[in-house]
Amino acid sequence: MPRRLWWVALFLVATPAFSSDRADAVLVVTDDGALDAPTVRAIRNVAVSELRKRGIAISDDRRTDGVRPVDDELAMLVSDLGARRVFALRVGGRLGQKIPLSLAELSPETLAPVYSASLTAGQLEECDVVTERLVDAVLGRSSVESAARMTTVTAAESRPFAKKPGERFWFVGLPVALYNGGGTPAGFSLGYGYEAENFRISVTGAGYSRGGDGVAYAAMEAAWIPFSTEVSPYLGFGAGYMGAGGHGGLGGLVELGVEAFRLHGAARSPVLRHAGPRPDRARAPQRLPRRVRAPRVLSRRPQAFFSLEPRAGQWNDAPRSTVALQKSELPPLLALTPLLLVLMLSKR
Repeated sequence: MPRRLWWVALFLVATPAFSSDRADAVLVVTDDGALDAPTVRAIRNVAVSELRKRGIAISDDRRTDGVRPVDDELAMLVSDLGARRVFALRVGGRLGQKIPLSLAELSPETLAPVYSASLTAGQLEECDVVTERLVDAVLGRSSVESAARMTTVTAAESRPFAKKPGERFWFVGLPVALYNGGGTPAGFSLGYGYEAENFRISVTGAGYSRGGDGVAYAAMEAAWIPFSTEVSPYLGFGAGYMGAGGHGGLGGLVELGVEAFRLHGAARSPVLRHAGPRPDRARAPQRLPRRVRAPRVLSRRPQAFFSLEPRAGQWNDAPRSTVALQKSELPPLLALTPLLLVLMLSKR
């Protein structure tokens, strides 16, 4: 009797060990994607190995080999094996060299998907890396992207983004006389920027002078180019640090131009550009009386072809910032508006 009890006790102690080694999960391939059988078997073996590394006991029953669609026969097989977890691996076929793979965990009772993940291998040799990522994502209930590590990034994920075309340019500009008299303008501009089909961004430094008036600045610019043809007008704006007429500070610029030879490596562009710092309003009078004439405010300045100055016989009702501008506390508008010939040199 004591010997019999000893064997019973030994059996009870050993039972949990046998139970822990018993397979409680099933992995089946639900679609082979028209790949050859050895390749599908290799992919399945990788998935089985990765699941076992993570503590999942996968059944080695031969009935789980081959392709097993999700149907009543699979439900009966799961019931016969007493599996508590069911995994379904699907090969989506070939897209050139690419092979889409997906892994899902199914409910043992209904075979309904509990969680799934998909990822495409760039080539056949990448299927093991993709399968490892899928196992991590399904067991961790996370996205397949978050399961990536430095050693499991696929070729498709590591390729550079495809972007719209654009070019880098150097911009070299020389001023041309915009109005008569006052000598020849001097100065130049130099910039560097990126131009796409319908916009341009750049950084520009420039300095111009004519007579006693001048302006220098360094600014960041952006321009809108409406047409992608050989010749297109454009409108640009910029902001930066500027100095003019003994004053300096943050300022802005506006430019209107036409860009030619856009379909070639070097382009030419005549530009009408106005730049200047913010006016000092505190140094200007509040407002001129309405009946005060101001026909000779700029009488000693060269007259522009396209002038924005008041003509003789007109009443001056300008705000104080404009009056300060006209009284040369800053150079006049057209003295700061050079016409540039800009050569754009492509830097590929």
